[in-house]
Amino acid sequence: MGKREVPIFLFNGFLESGKTTMVRRMLENPELTNGQKILLLVCETGMEEYDAAWCEKKNVSLVEFEEEQDYMHADFADLDKRFAPACVIVEFNGMWNPETMLTVSYPKCWLIAQIMTLCNSETFTNYYTNMRQLTAGQMKLTDLVVYNRFSDSYDKFAFRSAAKAQNMRAQVIFEYPDGIIDAEFDASPFDLSKNIIEIKEEDFPTWYFDVMDHAEKYDGKIIKTLCRVAHLSDPQQKGFVMGRHVMTCCENDIQFMGVYCINDMNFEDESWMLLTGKVQAA
Repeated sequence: MGKREVPIFLFNGFLESGKTTMVRRMLENPELTNGQKILLLVCETGMEEYDAAWCEKKNVSLVEFEEEQDYMHADFADLDKRFAPACVIVEFNGMWNPETMLTVSYPKCWLIAQIMTLCNSETFTNYYTNMRQLTAGQMKLTDLVVYNRFSDSYDKFAFRSAAKAQNMRAQVIFEYPDGIIDAEFDASPFDLSKNIIEIKEEDFPTWYFDVMDHAEKYDGKIIKTLCRVAHLSDPQQKGFVMGRHVMTCCENDIQFMGVYCINDMNFEDESWMLLTGKVQAA
């Protein structure tokens, strides 16, 4: 008999971001649950709640936590012994420290399978502007960012860039109110038909995340941008790095986002340069 492994699915996001709706949708899918025992840990109560009869029908055991300290010091080993779940789902509280959901003492057989961050597109900009550090913390730890209640009147590039600025590996999908999901958004924010693509100062982060995700679209294209240039740490290596410092979370979290360039020209380290070059996808 193989070693018992219990996957944990973590859902994070602010109040009314759609966490409960997503969890209920997951539990309604018989292919995912298949009648197995589910332990549902709920750390926040929103407009939608879980009905006891519905939980019993779905073979779901519900445990609620009111305070972050309660979750931090919970006896998860005891919960595992009491409920013997085949799967654990956590609806985390978006106002708590996101690292808490990863640093608590889960039983050794509980393995984090996926972290999903839910964002209400109607309120996301407000949260991102006024609670940037907490929003960034959620995205830095996630595998998947879901912008629900999305509308074509919103800027997909700006929304995707906000997530990618915190976590390049995160998948970003957009869900419309009618249930249509766009998980393959790869259109370029720039006119790729032009002979030279000029990247404005304010558009550099958008271009950087786009070229990192979809380098093949820019392969062979010529770009022109004002950027900072820096020598490589290994003086024997040919080339340099071009890029810009970008604020990814707050004033204390500014990172240099750069692209490797093949050239042996001379320049003063960290100087500004109006650079024109051809993109070559690796």
